[in-house]
Formats: sequence, structure tokens, C-alpha cells
Amino acid sequence: MVEHIQYLTPLVTPFDRNGQLDLDALDNIVNRQIEAGIDGFVVMGSAGEFWSLSMDERKQMIDYAFSVIQQQCRVMIGTGADSTQDALTLSKYAVKRGARELIVITPYYLSMNQEEIYDYYAQVATAADAKIYLYNFPDRTGNDIEPETVLRLKAHHNNICGFKDTVSDMAHTRRLLQTILPKYPDFEIYAGFDENVVRNVLSGGAGGIGALANVVPELASDLMRAFKAHDLALVARYQQQLDRLMGLFEIMPGFPSTIKTAMAAKGCAVEPISRSGLPLDSKQKSRMLELLFQ
Repeated sequence: MVEHIQYLTPLVTPFDRNGQLDLDALDNIVNRQIEAGIDGFVVMGSAGEFWSLSMDERKQMIDYAFSVIQQQCRVMIGTGADSTQDALTLSKYAVKRGARELIVITPYYLSMNQEEIYDYYAQVATAADAKIYLYNFPDRTGNDIEPETVLRLKAHHNNICGFKDTVSDMAHTRRLLQTILPKYPDFEIYAGFDENVVRNVLSGGAGGIGALANVVPELASDLMRAFKAHDLALVARYQQQLDRLMGLFEIMPGFPSTIKTAMAAKGCAVEPISRSGLPLDSKQKSRMLELLFQ
């Protein structure tokens, strides 16, 4: 079913030199992405540094997504939080503003068992009249959503429609696909790391939501077109380019700074500023440029 696969960009959140939201820069980023043919966006994912935004800033980003992006293409709004109450507040606000799709990461400070994870998502799905996508990033949150928990959530909440699996071990995604799709074939399971997109699609997944699309949206779009044209030689070539660019994430642990610096190097009008990381030093910038332009 490759006709329905998509590559969504988890948008960076641009800040000006004073560390404030820069919505003018976001306009430029969104327009560049749409011109490159990207399928849609995630607003306030990990690349969007959602954890560093205040509640008011997160609402500003929701307002922007509804008024600007959703009028042009698909958009998922990130409403996950470290407390269930904050996740409910953001989810309800997004739906009130017109959001149709929410992507919700697990809480990310305290470890949770599967029953607690189930309860968190069940509350969001009950409160929000929108499609809900579960967001699994255990390396960052310390919490891993097991396939059996997903199956139980889907059985009781029909508006839970998909899953972003940001894991290096594709065995987890494989178990998700094998557990969920036989019963719910329209359930959308996305790769969260760009290097896993091809494997995801070949195994029956829905595509990718990867941060490299901020830097090379045309490559992400070309990969989806090659898949839909059944040109596996071209698919392999594009995937190898993504594999090389994955080295960007190894330059420093706080990857938003690297992604924004790479975007600027590719001609995008964005300040390489992150609220949660230092700027790249000269050695790191040299490595970044080598990866981008070799």
C-alpha cells in the first residue's frame, strides 16, 4: 500500500537572537518545505523543542499551526506533556482551535508502567475529539510503549489512529506492525528516525516523521515519490543519502542546534539557536558541512 505512505517534517521551532519565538522565520521554513513537496508537518515534536516552551508559547504555536499550516497541508500538533493535566489542557485547546490530528509523547521524567501509560493515553483520547497518534521515544523519555498496550488502547479508543516509533531497534517497530496491522490495517505506524524509513515502508509501515526533513525536505519528498513509482534502485540511493546525513545527530547530543545550523547552511533563514544546547564550535561546524556537501 505504498500509495498512502508519507514523510512528515517535525518542524524546528525557530527563536530569534533574544531567544523568543520567531514566527516570521517559521513562515519561511514552512514555505520552503511546502515548495519542496513535503507531505505535512508535526508541530512541537522533539525537533521543535516542545519541552522548552511555556504553556503560552505552546498555545501560540497551536494558533500558528491552525491559522497558517492547516490551511495548506496536513499537520499534527504535539500536545504531550510531563503531566496528564497539561497534556489534556493542550489537547483540548488544540481541538478547540480546529486541530484534527494530535501527536502525544509519553511523560518523560518519571518511569511509568504499561498500565500508567495506558491510562495517560486513554484520558487524552477520551478528552480530545481528534485523531490521536502515540509518540514513542524511549531513549529520551525512559518510557517504552509496548505493542500490546497499543492494541488495547486502539480496541477501546477508535480515535487512536497511529504511532511514531523513534527507536534504533527496528525489532520494536516490527512487533508493532505484526501486532496491530492484522486487526487494524489502517493504523499508521511511522519511523521516527530517518534511517529507518525504507525498512518501515517495506515492512508495511506508513512512512517517516524524521528531523532530517527540516534540512533536506526535497530528499524526503523524492524518497516517497520513488517508492510510489516502485523504483527500488532510486529508493536505495536516496536512503543511502539519508544514512550519511544521520551523522548530523552524532555531532552533539543536543541535536536541535545541529539541525538548525545545517538548515542555515542550506540557505534557510533560521537562527541556529536552541534553548537547550550550545552552538556548534568550529570543529563541529566543519563536520556538519562535510556531511551536508560531500
